[in-house]
Amino acid sequence: MRKFSKAAMSILVLFVAATLSAQNVKRVYNDFEQYPCRLNEWNKASGSMKNSSDVPEGASSKSSMEMTANFSGKGFENFTITPLNGNVPGTFKSISLWVKNVDGKYGWFMAFKDSGTYEKGKEPKREFNFKCEPGKWTKLNFTIPADWPQPVAITGFITHNWGNDNVKADNTLRVCGMEIVSDTTTVKDPNALFTLSCSTGVEANVFNEGDPMKFSLDFDSWRGKEVKGSLSYEINDSTGGNIAKETKPLSINGSLHYEIVPQPKKYGVYEIKITVKADGMPDFQKTAHFAYLPKVQTYTEAEKMVSPFALVIHGGMTDVTYNAYAKMGFTWVRDYAYTFNWMTRAKGDNGKYEGWPWYNKMDQKLKESGLMLLPTLMGTISEGVKAGNLKMTKEVKAEIISIMGAFPQYKCWELDNEYDYGQGKEEAARNWSAYQAYHKTFGDTVKFIDENVFAVENGTAGIYPERTRDFIKAGNFNNIDVINAHFYCGTDAPELNKMNYNVGGNLVAPRSIYDTLREYVAVASCDGKKRQTWITEFGWDTLAGHIVNEYEQAAYLQRGYMLGIQAGIDKMFWYWNMDTKGKPTVFFDGCGILDPKVEPKPAVGAIAAMVHFMKLPKPVGTCDLGENAMGYVFTDSGKIVAAVFKTDGSLPDKEVEIKGGKLFDMFANPLPSNKVKLAIGPTWITGLDESSTIYKQTAYDLKSNYYNRMTAGDTFTIELRAKGNRKEAISAKFALQLPKGWTADKATGDIAVKSGETTIVPIVITADPKEQSLYQKVPLKITESGLEKTLTTEFNIVTAGMLKATPLAGLPGECKTTVTIGNNSSLPKSFIIKTEVPKSWKISPTEMEIKDMAGSKVETREFTVTWNTGWTKDEKAKIYLQLPDGRVIAETNIIPPAMALAEITKPVQFNGDLKNWPAEARLPEWMLGATASNPGTEVYAGYSKDGIYMAINVKDSKVAEEDPRSFWAQDCIELFIDSAYDRKERKEYKETDHQFWISPQTKNNGIYAGRWKRNNEIPAIMYDIKEVKGYSKKTENGYILEFLIPASLIKGFKAEKGTKIGLNFNISVTHAKRDKFEVFWATEKADKTTERPYIWGTVELK
Repeated sequence: MRKFSKAAMSILVLFVAATLSAQNVKRVYNDFEQYPCRLNEWNKASGSMKNSSDVPEGASSKSSMEMTANFSGKGFENFTITPLNGNVPGTFKSISLWVKNVDGKYGWFMAFKDSGTYEKGKEPKREFNFKCEPGKWTKLNFTIPADWPQPVAITGFITHNWGNDNVKADNTLRVCGMEIVSDTTTVKDPNALFTLSCSTGVEANVFNEGDPMKFSLDFDSWRGKEVKGSLSYEINDSTGGNIAKETKPLSINGSLHYEIVPQPKKYGVYEIKITVKADGMPDFQKTAHFAYLPKVQTYTEAEKMVSPFALVIHGGMTDVTYNAYAKMGFTWVRDYAYTFNWMTRAKGDNGKYEGWPWYNKMDQKLKESGLMLLPTLMGTISEGVKAGNLKMTKEVKAEIISIMGAFPQYKCWELDNEYDYGQGKEEAARNWSAYQAYHKTFGDTVKFIDENVFAVENGTAGIYPERTRDFIKAGNFNNIDVINAHFYCGTDAPELNKMNYNVGGNLVAPRSIYDTLREYVAVASCDGKKRQTWITEFGWDTLAGHIVNEYEQAAYLQRGYMLGIQAGIDKMFWYWNMDTKGKPTVFFDGCGILDPKVEPKPAVGAIAAMVHFMKLPKPVGTCDLGENAMGYVFTDSGKIVAAVFKTDGSLPDKEVEIKGGKLFDMFANPLPSNKVKLAIGPTWITGLDESSTIYKQTAYDLKSNYYNRMTAGDTFTIELRAKGNRKEAISAKFALQLPKGWTADKATGDIAVKSGETTIVPIVITADPKEQSLYQKVPLKITESGLEKTLTTEFNIVTAGMLKATPLAGLPGECKTTVTIGNNSSLPKSFIIKTEVPKSWKISPTEMEIKDMAGSKVETREFTVTWNTGWTKDEKAKIYLQLPDGRVIAETNIIPPAMALAEITKPVQFNGDLKNWPAEARLPEWMLGATASNPGTEVYAGYSKDGIYMAINVKDSKVAEEDPRSFWAQDCIELFIDSAYDRKERKEYKETDHQFWISPQTKNNGIYAGRWKRNNEIPAIMYDIKEVKGYSKKTENGYILEFLIPASLIKGFKAEKGTKIGLNFNISVTHAKRDKFEVFWATEKADKTTERPYIWGTVELK
């Protein structure tokens, strides 16, 4: 989740080289075509700007710049008109202009910015006040003071209502004949003498059908003489097809305004390429994107309340284009700017919340755009629990009452965001008591203020139906109206996804997102109360992490919304509004529907087309167009709408012929034929009726899950559901296609259902007891007169049991380890637990039998371990899970929190050959923990007077190394060292506590090392530490990394035998086919290792 920048409209500022002339250059501007400006996005007052025909008597110009502020009378408000390019090259000498303050009630002034360096918040005011008689044109002159550091830029025309802020009034200023004089001989960069700004003047360059559309090109030359050349442009659609092309001669002497009027005939997102050639200047080319969309739907407030189309934003950041979101078809936004602590800080003494980030201004933009708001009170639970309050305090409750009282117009409030991700372990240990307590008080408080306002659950990082059911059954969600979760599909198409790629998603067993959403919806009302189910974050990334291309993002946006709506989700919020302007480094950076220039990506065309076809969609079901081809069917205002597509883009194309209806592409453009080659981007179909094959197929689906985990020999009940959604009764047949060795209680049968009724046909299947495949599919074919539909159930064949043990804790001696055993089968199973420990250790019991554990059940057992660091090379500490026939089906390591570190008696040669390392430096595999199975990692460690040596051989990584400064998103090892070996609990790092990170740089066989600043242990984060020596290289499936942290960088380190230090390492491994995982010793980062140096492992230098 995150993102941000600085212009509310899409603006290009292009700098072109020019020949330097030694002279004072005078420029004159009369209107906004010559001096293009925009409304400043931080204006608290509304207002407008336009060209006026009112000019001073005798003026040569026929137009002037008119700017009007509309003061509401509801407190202090400011208003600024900002030039697109206020830079004045060279030494800004003077400015003169005609001004007319139309009514004179409020003053106006011009603001400047000089080039001085000032302490933040202590920048000097640089202003030119317009002193003039109200209603009359007045000529004013201003000389730039000599003590202003040059160059100086104009930042805006400004007014405010200070001293008269309770009066509703308009304030208009007109400006004409603005003459700027600059000495260009002082220009250091000749490129600054010629600029071109290109702008549509429309938020995010988003246009609906019927909107006036133009690109305004404004040339500004300070060369002091005529410049001749040419302007060329071409406009291409998202497939690269050209729709317009033109070349025009240019003659520029001062300012020149030129307009390009695109005339696209199809909906979609387009790119315009502008090329300028001019005498004495290099050629240059710039691009911009714009969207041409269907007319936006109109909604009543009641219709908006049930609309599913929503977007996540942060209203406190720049470039939040509310009107553009509405024009795309969104009806709701979820806003992180309503963070609880921010709101309390902005409240002020008058309780009007007028402080940053200017909530009243954001509210004004919401009203102007017509968007509904879900404010997210981020930090309410997390900050409260961090302060030691496991229940909501009276003070927090009072603040929520105050906030709701100040903003009664908002129809819902969300308690927090992803609190469960950071606090999940602690909450699980207390049975989620704090989470439930906060939600109970929150729901009660919201209903006390307004029973018609929705209380929305904290948006959870994952989807956990069972946990949510417990909260509801306990009565703690009695006044929670909306359950709420997040999911991301990584690079998967939504129909193929089996794992949530959000933070922490890898901790949940693989499962179809569709199955999960259906169960989540069912849980919402498990106590009889009608609740809504929202997904307040989902999306695909085009820049970082799990990367899809922009076309895939657009296609999956439509399919993700449709899948969720079919599953019963009431509202879905796309994450995010805009890509990062910085270097993309982590998943989420490229989830925006707008690019970093605040211009549309194809996803904008996708959401607009979907909303064009479905204003208020109601799910009907799915259709089957053969292998790897399917679709979703909806009704909207009684009309049938369908969207069909190729499910898996990696498989061959499929051509189909649709009988009946009208076909459109994914951007809502009509197609010439009903024969279409399906792509991952949906083809839309309108004009269908209930007699169409596509509609008839919606009668059939599976009530049971489409994707299941089972073990060999398990039974499973496929529940075929037939819905009487036609006027006549339905009669059909089914036939099951079973894998070899599988059986069913009925492989064929009949289906009969009356109109308006639903029939469930249970089919019990049994897997082959000797099944060796990892995956199997069981297709169920339904045949009816004139149609066929296949419903496929997928099975992941897993081992019968799972096993996990908690790491040991404390110093050598006796301690407990908790072993978790899971029966992966749906049937009762018996298991035998066996143990293996070094001879000098003891474990009790050494063996344990578990008889007839219920299917799908998880149990824990405690083992007592007496341990030390005296194991030999061939010894290990492990626990095994066996079946009664002796087969080992799972194993887990018993991880000791202490070890002896080998001395490196002679320097290791870093060249990627791990044979150079002494054998005793290699850590036993059984000592390593991992958050994924089969981590495939070797670790070497040792010490000498030179420092700490380490090497890792990561055998299962895609080697992400592009941005080592953002190590948390890359492959790296984090090494934690407490040279003082201080076991006392503390909240902050001491100077002897260290967090290093080392990332591979395999392209040059180098490394990148840094040290993170946690508290005050070092003055600042240390990047690219050259003193850390090392080597890295790519291997067939991963990489090898070797390094030495020199003793000089480890404060307090003594390389003396018998010395104890605290040490922990955590290896982050990126993977192409599964989520990032961690290999660690002695504790994983989820245990808050980074924050608690006193829990790091104990190492004795031997």
